[in-house]
Amino acid sequence: MSIKKRISYSFLTHLIYKFSFIISPIILFPLIINNLGTEIFKFWISINSILIFIFANDFGIGMSKLMELNEYLKKDISIFKRNINTLLNFKVSLYLGYIALIFIIIFFFKIKVIFILLITSVIYQSINHISIVLSHALWASGKNWIIYLINGIGQILEIIIFLILFFILDLEIKSFIAFPILSILRFLFLILIVHKLKLFNYDFNFDKDFLFSKKKGIFGFIFETLSSNTKFHLLRFLLGIILSGFKFTQITILFTLANFSKNICASLSQIIFPELNHIRKNLNKFKEYSIEYIRFGFYFNLIICSFFLFFGEKLTDLWLSNSSFFDKKLFIIILSIVFIQNFNELIAYVYQSVNKHLSYYSIYLSLLISSLVLFLITKDIVTLLSSYLFIECMMIFLNFYFLNRLLNINNIFEIFSFSKFIKSSFRYITD
Repeated sequence: MSIKKRISYSFLTHLIYKFSFIISPIILFPLIINNLGTEIFKFWISINSILIFIFANDFGIGMSKLMELNEYLKKDISIFKRNINTLLNFKVSLYLGYIALIFIIIFFFKIKVIFILLITSVIYQSINHISIVLSHALWASGKNWIIYLINGIGQILEIIIFLILFFILDLEIKSFIAFPILSILRFLFLILIVHKLKLFNYDFNFDKDFLFSKKKGIFGFIFETLSSNTKFHLLRFLLGIILSGFKFTQITILFTLANFSKNICASLSQIIFPELNHIRKNLNKFKEYSIEYIRFGFYFNLIICSFFLFFGEKLTDLWLSNSSFFDKKLFIIILSIVFIQNFNELIAYVYQSVNKHLSYYSIYLSLLISSLVLFLITKDIVTLLSSYLFIECMMIFLNFYFLNRLLNINNIFEIFSFSKFIKSSFRYITD
């Protein structure tokens, strides 16, 4: 299968996954807010945010190893399987340590929690992050579309089971058990798939040489993971601590609405990352696809963000049947942040695919942390959002500097060529 057909096929299946990702908050947010209240909603979002921040931090090993796995797959399938087992055993051990630490902190400091939401969220997030290891096996083998299909169908089933438990069985807050149940079933199904494809046989392998090799690449992914999770999940957790239930819900709703645009850009990024990694030794092809991918992302991002700019208030009212959550000033700032973030992430994925992202993300992380510290001092949401917007604008210039150094682009404005965007779109459709 050619790279263009593979990208097109992955994009279509990824849309199924993103469809489920989009409809999840559309259905669940108003249901939880209107029936269980903003305080329950705040705890649910906050606890999942901090758990994602914790579980996603695997010291950069997961993503850095993904870049090596496809090389092992080409050389020796037995070594590939051993390395998958090494990653799986490492993550299970790491997450057991994280979970023990979480409960020790909760009980030692006597932190008030909603226990059913805590337990269901811990199981859900830990299983989902362990499943990523099996997804690595499919990514490395070029079968990305299977991951998207499984995750998409799985997320739709989560919503259906939750609705059955909530409305038919009237379990209310206990309905959240739908999420860990489906995550476990999805994990077991992934095991069957990778075993059927002869990509995985479980063993107690733990290859330290593989796990801790290429430390430079690992540090790059440590900073990338920390940056990504700081600007989303750590931010949301801190908002949950400082803001009231209503204000937290309002900011979450506005960010969720704006972040629908991110789903398209994230689709392109997650599809293109393994493809760029496959062709990184062919410099001409790598440059061609990198520029085309950024151009696609920019115009999709522009179109979708423009749509939300004009129809955001109407969509919020239609979504929640409550216009009090919409604040036009805050939404314009948030949408501007998301628009520039999307574009920055599109570019960063290019040099991330060749392990040239350490400098960029180390600078980015330091700026994000300073912004959060400023928020903790001022406790002012407008100050926080303004500082985020300023940081993203600064990172555009740094992004272009690193991109040009990697690709040696003669005319940086070539990326924004609308005529080439139309021609490329037509070519992908007709091919």
